[in-house]
Amino acid sequence: MRGPRSRVLTQPRITSTRNQQDEPMLSPAAKASRGFVALNALLFIGLGLRALSEPAAHMAPFDLIAPSAAMLGEIRANYGGMHLAMGVLFLFGAWLEQWRRPALLLIAAFCGGLVLGRLVSIFAEGWPNPFVTQLLVVEMVATAIAVALLVADRKMA
Repeated sequence: MRGPRSRVLTQPRITSTRNQQDEPMLSPAAKASRGFVALNALLFIGLGLRALSEPAAHMAPFDLIAPSAAMLGEIRANYGGMHLAMGVLFLFGAWLEQWRRPALLLIAAFCGGLVLGRLVSIFAEGWPNPFVTQLLVVEMVATAIAVALLVADRKMA
């Protein structure tokens, strides 16, 4: 007489129909690019959603006090809608290889533009508060990483 244990051992083994060769192996640079773009997607989507839902609280670390209705609208548009839309584009870049380089280029251009604007402000008005200084550092690092990954990708091609 066969018990439940023997039935488990005699059942056929089910394996995936997907062959490991069907999926291309990603190079370390491609894996890094994918992870970096995915991280940016999550950050941009999070920032966008927060700015859409709580624009005044989102801008409080920038020392903006009692913004007007027009200012709240601009915060929702530029920090909310635009960041959310870019985050969605970065999601495409994280999961679709043909979108990865354009996503990296957009990250480099966007963060590089933020760095440029902040540096102009430092020369024009002086050093900002510590929060904005931290943003400057993060944006400089993000720009450098995006450019480095673009260069590494170009060398791999």
